[in-house]
Amino acid sequence: MSEPSPPASERRAKRAAARRRRAAESVAAHTDDYAELVDALGHWLTPPRVDALGAQVATYVARYRRANGASPGWGQTLTGSGVMDAVPFAPPEELASAARQKWRNVGFGAVMQACRARGWVDYGQRQRELVPGRRFAEAVRAAQTRRSNQAAQARP
Repeated sequence: MSEPSPPASERRAKRAAARRRRAAESVAAHTDDYAELVDALGHWLTPPRVDALGAQVATYVARYRRANGASPGWGQTLTGSGVMDAVPFAPPEELASAARQKWRNVGFGAVMQACRARGWVDYGQRQRELVPGRRFAEAVRAAQTRRSNQAAQARP
C-alpha cells in the first residue's frame, strides 16, 4: 500500500523553507557585490553628501518621533526617509528579491554609519531607538536664530 501524502500544511512549510533557502543562497552568492557597494559608498559619501543625507534622515526621524511618540524602525527609516533614492548605486538587475533587499540594507547601513559618524543621527537609551543627533539640533537652533533675527529686522 502506498504512503499517504503529507498534509497540505506540511507541504506549504517545506515550500516556504525551500524559498528561504534559495533566498539565503542568493544573498550569500553576492557577498562580493555587497563589499564592492560598501567600498563605492565609502568613496561617494563625502562630508557634504553625508551632511545632506544626514539632515534628510534626521528630519524624518524627528518628525516620526513627534508624530508617533517613538523612534522609527530601521525599515521605516530606510523607506520613509528616501535616502536610498539619492544613492546612485542601484542593485544589479540579476539579483533575486532577497539579494536586492540585502543590497538596500547594506547600502543603507553604510549611509547610516556615515550619518552617525558626522553627528546627524544617534542611538537612544533604549534598544533600537534612533534619535536625531547633535548636528540636527545645531541646525534647528541655527534656523530658529535666523528666523528670530529676520523677524526682528522686519519690525519697524
